[in-house]
Amino acid sequence: MSVRTWVPCLDAISTRCSWEFEFLVPLDCIVVASGELTDQVVSPSETTKSCHFKSLVPTSAHAIGFAAGPFEVLGCFMWKLYLPLIAFLKLLLSIYLSFFSSLSLLRLPVGSPRSDE
Repeated sequence: MSVRTWVPCLDAISTRCSWEFEFLVPLDCIVVASGELTDQVVSPSETTKSCHFKSLVPTSAHAIGFAAGPFEVLGCFMWKLYLPLIAFLKLLLSIYLSFFSSLSLLRLPVGSPRSDE
């Protein structure tokens, strides 16, 4: 699904900008997003929290990602059921990214996704 269906943006690879996100989630959820976690505020009712992320590296919309849910923190964020599949996909992804980066066809933002944990 394209970013433009979730966020108003210019959805073109050549258009890059900095990004700021604010997520309001239940207190037991973990938020993972592109950029750095800049602030996290628990609501007065202590049932929700607001997580603020900022990405200062100019990035096109297609390279932005975010997720929220009841993740387990096991070095990265995933459901335990998918650990074997994730390990396999992580290996494949690193091979693919290495290949495309060597061809200079793919420009990746500096850093890696950060979370609120």
